[in-house]
Amino acid sequence: MNHDELKALNPCLEGMEFAAKYQTLAEAWQACDRADWLTWLAFQKGWMTKKQAVRIAHSADEARKAGCCYAFTASATDAKDAAFYANLSVAASSQNMLNRALADVVRQVLGNPLAHPVAAAGEQEGECSTTR
Repeated sequence: MNHDELKALNPCLEGMEFAAKYQTLAEAWQACDRADWLTWLAFQKGWMTKKQAVRIAHSADEARKAGCCYAFTASATDAKDAAFYANLSVAASSQNMLNRALADVVRQVLGNPLAHPVAAAGEQEGECSTTR
């Protein structure tokens, strides 16, 4: 994925300006302290399984000591819905000083999908797709 492909997803201006500071989006992913941006991109690209989305939402809710989004994420019927709720949970948490810690959780759960081709969330977890 390159900067033009990111721009086509219509990210916020601040996010696009952040990404433009880096030669590659893989570098931007590693440097990003905004978990909400990371989960937004993962949601847009279908890089999160339901299990991963639940784990991220749970971590965000635990960090905030509120379980509202975790319950929605865990009860989602598919990976896309779960990823959406995980993004909401992270975005709510990112309004405080937890940004870096939550971004680290997202990277721990998802790795760096921009450094290596990844399987869509609907594919079997743990497999990588080399055709993207």
